[in-house]
Amino acid sequence: MGESITDGTIAKFLKQPGDRVEADEPIVQIETDKVSIDVVSPEAGVIQKPKKVILWNQVQRQQSFQNLKM
Repeated sequence: MGESITDGTIAKFLKQPGDRVEADEPIVQIETDKVSIDVVSPEAGVIQKPKKVILWNQVQRQQSFQNLKM
């Protein structure tokens, strides 16, 4: 998402826990008041059930998806 966008809503999960994904494959769609964006997998792997919810502004502060496990 662009830096000017500060919040969004998960509109649709494109993959479910247990699904195999390849790097750069869309896994979720996020909607804002202006755009709809596909978020892609940073690497190949199997989708796991999330252990916790991370708010987008927390991810922006971290500037890294390395802490998210596939």
